[in-house]
Amino acid sequence: MLQIKTLLTALKNTLIETKKTLWSFKWYILFYWVFNILPFYEYFNPPEKNSPLWGSEATEGNIYYLNQEIYIEGMKSACIIILLFFLLATSNIKNHPRLAKWMLLSPWILLALACIKLMIESLYQYLYKL
Repeated sequence: MLQIKTLLTALKNTLIETKKTLWSFKWYILFYWVFNILPFYEYFNPPEKNSPLWGSEATEGNIYYLNQEIYIEGMKSACIIILLFFLLATSNIKNHPRLAKWMLLSPWILLALACIKLMIESLYQYLYKL
């Protein structure tokens, strides 16, 4: 009985310490999951098997849109990568908090860089046509 009580006490202390550590990163974690929840939604709600989306020209030859099986497997691998990246970021919070912050903000940073790239490309195309 004493062993169970010490085990429960150790577990309680670990959970309290984990909560205190993660609480200071609550906004970073929230922003990470706000951005990355879409692949999980797409994995659980794929388009219908007879959807005109599969193999259409609008998908511009993206391999994920060949058929439903490939789409589901691609979404599954994306979800696994997102979850593993989150676990990697949270495992570094205590020893490397700045690295963990950058990792949790990386989807937003990549989105900003993609928007900048699109603006530069459109500006280049506009100037090139003149």
